[in-house]
Amino acid sequence: MTRNDLLKVFERTDAEIYDEIECYLLDHLWIDPSRLRIRVENGVVTIRGEVDQQAEAELVKEGARLEGVAHVDASHLGYEVNKRGRMRHPYRNA
Repeated sequence: MTRNDLLKVFERTDAEIYDEIECYLLDHLWIDPSRLRIRVENGVVTIRGEVDQQAEAELVKEGARLEGVAHVDASHLGYEVNKRGRMRHPYRNA
């Protein structure tokens, strides 16, 4: 038995990762996943779209960091209202 054989137990398919992220959004954050474009390829999760609050964007990103995920790219995940309750600039999340 090799190290790779032992680690295969922890490998997850992209579809399994996608399904878990989708369930997390619905069950824990009450965010409709259809508002976002989520792509999982070779363990790399890319999230695009917009949520209402900055805190939600942060929770979405954290929730995508699952076992089997190598990297989460949420650089194109936007929000309407920052933590101070201010509307963001329409072209950036600054």
